[in-house]
Amino acid sequence: MRFLIVFSQGNNWEEGVLLINQRFISEHIAYVRQMFNQGKIVLAGPFLDSSGGAIVMDVGSEEEVRTLIENDPFVTNGIFDFQIKPWKKFFSKFEDIPATS
Repeated sequence: MRFLIVFSQGNNWEEGVLLINQRFISEHIAYVRQMFNQGKIVLAGPFLDSSGGAIVMDVGSEEEVRTLIENDPFVTNGIFDFQIKPWKKFFSKFEDIPATS
């Protein structure tokens, strides 16, 4: 199943500090990279205004995605809050999905 995870600033977000300079950024990036290398992440990245970010994941269930995201160092340390949305593939430049699907 495909899911969209939207990250927003959590309780421990340091105001006035860019996302790239928040505490635990190295651990967060390493964790996301590990999930990407395992084939669970389709795409991921920060919002240009540094207010959060998003990940599109392909995993077996919402329970699996919730467990993975709840173990992200940015989430466990309160830097990010998150929202999970099930996502239906409809159009994609990355996959062979015709516009008539």
